[in-house]
Amino acid sequence: MPAGAKLLTTYEKHTFQSTEGFSKVIPPSAEQEISVKQDPQMGLKKALCLFFLAAGVILFAGAYLTDASDAIAFSTGLGRTFVGSIFLAAATSLPEVTTTVTATRMGKLDMAVGNIFGANMYNMFILAIIDVVYRPGPLLGVSSPNHMVTVMMVIILTGLAIVGLGSRSKQAIGPLGLDSILIACSYIAAIAILFILRGG
Repeated sequence: MPAGAKLLTTYEKHTFQSTEGFSKVIPPSAEQEISVKQDPQMGLKKALCLFFLAAGVILFAGAYLTDASDAIAFSTGLGRTFVGSIFLAAATSLPEVTTTVTATRMGKLDMAVGNIFGANMYNMFILAIIDVVYRPGPLLGVSSPNHMVTVMMVIILTGLAIVGLGSRSKQAIGPLGLDSILIACSYIAAIAILFILRGG
């Protein structure tokens, strides 16, 4: 995790330096200039207070969300693997959706994309944290084998995102890029497979 953060920071600095001259040649548009203006009412102290307040709400709400998800899993017969991978994951990702959409509308595209990739990276790190909390033994050793489907789909979706970033393709169908369409179709396929294998 620290090594990844260090690598990301180094790459970001290199990218900024390589594009600095280009940004001087082409001045930003009026819309871009407006997007980088900060809220004059949002000082550092207020921002930190709001940040930790919102984080606290999410922290305490998480316990009730888990209990509700467990009840849904047994009442519907969908199983904990399906409910956890789809419903619970979607619910806990709502803050990321909100912040990512907001960052995109403000023109902070790198922040929006970084939020998604960074959250996925941190979620993998959480496995090591909760493995410490689970005292009976290795966490992944007692998890449902159906999670292999979720893991494989995560790899596929991440791979599609990597290809999209690497190829810099501008191909699109309507408002969606081709890579985004492939990611959406793959996610729907993952839901279908998990539904078929539900019960774990």
